[in-house]
Amino acid sequence: MESKVLKPILAVYVGLFILFLYGPFIVLGILSFQQGPEGGPQFPIIEWSTYWYKHLFGLTPPSRIAPLPVGEALVRSLTLAFMTMVTATVLGVMAAQAFRKRFRGAGIVFYLIVLGMMVPGVLTGLGTSLLANNVVGVERHWWSTAFLAHVVYTFPFAFL
Repeated sequence: MESKVLKPILAVYVGLFILFLYGPFIVLGILSFQQGPEGGPQFPIIEWSTYWYKHLFGLTPPSRIAPLPVGEALVRSLTLAFMTMVTATVLGVMAAQAFRKRFRGAGIVFYLIVLGMMVPGVLTGLGTSLLANNVVGVERHWWSTAFLAHVVYTFPFAFL
């Protein structure tokens, strides 16, 4: 008897959970047909357009909203991802190998490494950016400060 009542309740709960997870993607998919380049994310949609899809494939000129060509941005992102992957993996494996034998302070070092997983990535990126600009005086670039922030964020995952 309990199964007949529990199954529909569980089905509704799972349905609402999936809607909660994927609802923003559905909304963004609808908003992607907003007029461009000046049309913003607003309801109701004033004018429907495929501008952003044309822009994605380089069929429109760069605008104030999206000045960088998508292909260039994609290459930059993939380069940063590859550099981060290699560096975090090498550092993570080296750190993990160090923990194969017990050493004084291993617990503290372990928790300091894993602490990077507990800090949200947005805070890590913002902190790195502020530290680089205001304290150290280093200009922000994708190959320096962004690379460092990505490695700091992914290192604990590679370590574990």
